[in-house]
Amino acid sequence: MTTYGKVEEYDESEEWPQYCERLENFFDANEVTDGGKKRAILLTVCGAKIYKLIKDLVSPQKPKDKSFEELTNLVKKHLNPAPSTIVARFKLNSCTRQLDESVSDYVAEIRHLAAMAQMYCPKCCVIDLCVVSTMRSFKEDC
Repeated sequence: MTTYGKVEEYDESEEWPQYCERLENFFDANEVTDGGKKRAILLTVCGAKIYKLIKDLVSPQKPKDKSFEELTNLVKKHLNPAPSTIVARFKLNSCTRQLDESVSDYVAEIRHLAAMAQMYCPKCCVIDLCVVSTMRSFKEDC
């Protein structure tokens, strides 16, 4: 059987959800649908540090006793705890466009902050308000 692609060991510079997306793409490319195989591949390629973390998180059980989804969710909750909605909304409300920042980069940042703040309609409501207030502040500076 031909194997397409390669999944490297998890690197801390990469976010865990992104690593899981790459794993899912690897599974899709290689037609891996069995949950047991997915779990085995994860435990084989994740690296010693993440494997130890998984063992610690599932203790006293063994990693092989959990599903792929359970293991990835445990690691996600440990490495990427949910941000405080209040803090995220504060960051969103206080975000201003920098003078050297392009409009498209600013809008991308607003969308990211709106998602973190759990604002459900960032494209139509929040972004318009932020852009309008920022444009007003640029007009006042001129």
